[in-house]
Amino acid sequence: MGNRTSLLLKDAGGETTELLEGVTYFPLFWLLGTLSEPMKAQIERAQTLTEPAEADYADEDDYSDAYSEWFYSNQLGEVSVPIGAFTSNLEAHKPYIAEQHSPLVGLYQRFIGFITEQARTHPDASVYIDYSELTDFSDTVADYHQEMSQAVDQISGGQQVGPDWFDPTDVLLSTIGTDEYSDHTGERLFTSETFDSTERQLVQAFRAKPNQQNRQAQPAQPARQANQSEPTESPVLFESLESPEATEAPEATLAYTSIQPSKASFFQKLFRRRS
Repeated sequence: MGNRTSLLLKDAGGETTELLEGVTYFPLFWLLGTLSEPMKAQIERAQTLTEPAEADYADEDDYSDAYSEWFYSNQLGEVSVPIGAFTSNLEAHKPYIAEQHSPLVGLYQRFIGFITEQARTHPDASVYIDYSELTDFSDTVADYHQEMSQAVDQISGGQQVGPDWFDPTDVLLSTIGTDEYSDHTGERLFTSETFDSTERQLVQAFRAKPNQQNRQAQPAQPARQANQSEPTESPVLFESLESPEATEAPEATLAYTSIQPSKASFFQKLFRRRS
């Protein structure tokens, strides 16, 4: 089973509503909603703290208890942002997505629309992200936040992040997660069937992107003779996710399609852990 993440709304009374669930990744869109603050402050603070040393405890249970107390008392593995600020942060990163991950434009706009709808019904809530289980992927909590710091620097510098933060072969779980089992306001973004069909189209779009760049880099070919036919261009898969016009109608960007779900089902992906 992969280590899970949760994106929730938390109201002033502490009541929570689950919006999205992730596994294995800290989804890229969620991260963008926390930047530049408060995530940068969380990263800096996490790297100044010293974990309890296992060698200082004769009993494993005592060490486990001490570590848990240290981890949760310092609120590591969690970050909270007022929903208005979270939405503004997302809007500010539209150019980054368009320039570095153009096939995600429509999906990103759909995510912004989804968060905006939650803000309309919960204007005083905060977006709360629990990523505590992900810190187990690194030797220490400080190491995990150091890796996150590198990803944040890449985003700030207008560069693509590494596969631990966005994986073009596992697009949805590494960018947005799933709301199939959540209890948020409004329509769901995904069912298991639409999750798989959308995933398949996006993976194909990212596979096609390097090929398009390679074709652009090749020298121009001699003009064809009149009796030679032009090859038929293959259609752009899931064009609405790549088109800037999709931002004008986010509700249409993830329309259900006739493409069959991939063999790797949603449930297989949900319980997969990165090697």
